[in-house]
Amino acid sequence: MTTPSPSSLPSLPTPSTALALSQPAPLTTGEDPATYDDLLARVVAAVKPDGVIEDLWVRDVADDAWEVLRLRRYKAGYLAACRRDGMTIVLDGLGEIMATRLSRSWAAREPAALADVRQRMADAGLGDDAVMGSAFAKHINEFDRIERLIGVAMGRRAATLGEIAKHRAELAEQLAAATQIAAVQQTVEDAEYTVVAPAPGEAAA
Repeated sequence: MTTPSPSSLPSLPTPSTALALSQPAPLTTGEDPATYDDLLARVVAAVKPDGVIEDLWVRDVADDAWEVLRLRRYKAGYLAACRRDGMTIVLDGLGEIMATRLSRSWAAREPAALADVRQRMADAGLGDDAVMGSAFAKHINEFDRIERLIGVAMGRRAATLGEIAKHRAELAEQLAAATQIAAVQQTVEDAEYTVVAPAPGEAAA
């Protein structure tokens, strides 16, 4: 069964589809609903859920994947927001006694500060990695917490996919067992109604 994405759901969806896939997307400010719908549709197309249980699991997989992508964006955004701290550390290491003030002017994109910092960095043989690396090291605990949240979301996603595989394997086993029982029953019934031909010389009953 191929389940449509929320944007293409019919006006009267089936109960399982309505429950599992048509709830509002877990979006925050600035996130694109069409991008989420595309992700959900791709997950549905890849997994091909069959029944309400798998519909719910597929939604969970899509939501966890979306959360991982969001947290990675937050990580990158937070690092960019911390770059002034990194520049302060670099300038302090270069002996600048007004490192905090100069880095603030640099972050504000003041032309004189940009030129000053650019020259100091060039003279020291340093590049952007020195700034961003210093910012990352200063806020390492925050980045570690974000990484942990990413790991949790990835773990939930993997566990859900595992549940889908387990569910399908159990259904396959149940189907195989039912098929085997049916075959045995049919064999017994065929044996009960087998017409035995009379032996040579015996009259038929």
